Amino acid sequence: MFQKPKQSLENAILTKSMPLSLYLALTGLAFLVPMIFSSPQWLIGTMVNALLFIAALKLDFKKQLPIIILPSLGALAHGVLFGPLTVFLLYFLPFIWLGNAVLVRFVGLKPVSHWPFFYRAFIASILKFIVLFLVAYVYINLGLVPAVFLSAMGLIQLLTAIMGAMTAFFVLEKINFND
Repeated sequence: MFQKPKQSLENAILTKSMPLSLYLALTGLAFLVPMIFSSPQWLIGTMVNALLFIAALKLDFKKQLPIIILPSLGALAHGVLFGPLTVFLLYFLPFIWLGNAVLVRFVGLKPVSHWPFFYRAFIASILKFIVLFLVAYVYINLGLVPAVFLSAMGLIQLLTAIMGAMTAFFVLEKINFND
């Protein structure tokens, strides 16, 4: 007779309760998106970052770990994202994981959980960008990786993280949050 009103996104994301099927879907997609798609990097990055933001909002940290780690392993296993330079991705793996973890953890931080999602997402995107850009800058100056990685780990990371946040917001708004 009476329907429970639909929760707002901000209220729904605070619950961090998701069915196992969604956890498994996010985990599978985190590996498969970069494994299946070869390019363009902005599209793959946007999809992966959307998964990271959804994980940040809907999963606890233990369940976020596969989503933080698997995309880069999928890209490495597929071997075509950077063409013949994909082997250099090995140098970046721990820092990609760190950047992803920083993004996910910042979005879910209790002290900032009352901030609007897009503020948290924007700051988290900048933090991830800083981690990856600085590592690429150091690696390039040490002669460990080609200069192409400065853009791949720089501005492209920032833009795909922001686009991923917008995608995640849209996806989560379309999910029915009625309990």
